[in-house]
Amino acid sequence: MKATKYLIVGLIPLTIFVSSCSENTKSEKAETESTIETESLQLNKDSVKVEWTAFKTTDKTPVKGVFRGLNIETLLDKGNSPEEILNDSKFTIDVRNLSTGNPDRDVKIRDLFFGLMAEKGTINGKLNYANKNWNVEVQMNGATINIPAKVEFEDKIFKLKTTIMLGDFNALSMLKNLNTACFELHKGADGISKTWEEVEVEAIIDFN
Repeated sequence: MKATKYLIVGLIPLTIFVSSCSENTKSEKAETESTIETESLQLNKDSVKVEWTAFKTTDKTPVKGVFRGLNIETLLDKGNSPEEILNDSKFTIDVRNLSTGNPDRDVKIRDLFFGLMAEKGTINGKLNYANKNWNVEVQMNGATINIPAKVEFEDKIFKLKTTIMLGDFNALSMLKNLNTACFELHKGADGISKTWEEVEVEAIIDFN
């Protein structure tokens, strides 16, 4: 009986020690997992690009292009989510560095559209996330407009889509100049030449 009593007494500290080690291991594991989660996303600034789709003819034929010169400034480079990293981030687009796959068209857009704006070389803006909604603050041709945006995030690729109405940025006169220069090219089957003020924009950002 005494031997059994001593054995039980001896096992109590061992049980406490094992339990303590187990709790410490769980705590350390949770802390490690928390750290991994916190640093699970890192912004790849070199990946950022902006694609846009304008429209011509009454049939609304798409004309696609991309801005290659873009700079984005964020408060954080790492975080739990795109919302944490990209909220309140500022961006600058060099509109002179655009491509539609047609060099002649590129020159006309640069000179006859963007070249006549108040800020001839750039579009500035800011990404905002609040109440589970994204907005893009766009500064162009002396106007600042907040535009609602839709977002997709899959396989660490962030896509933000929005639509700009050029009339909101006092840019219809520039649009008219562009349509005049491209009058024949913007004619549809009905013989009407038209350039739409609606432009669809998509920003694509990769996270590591």
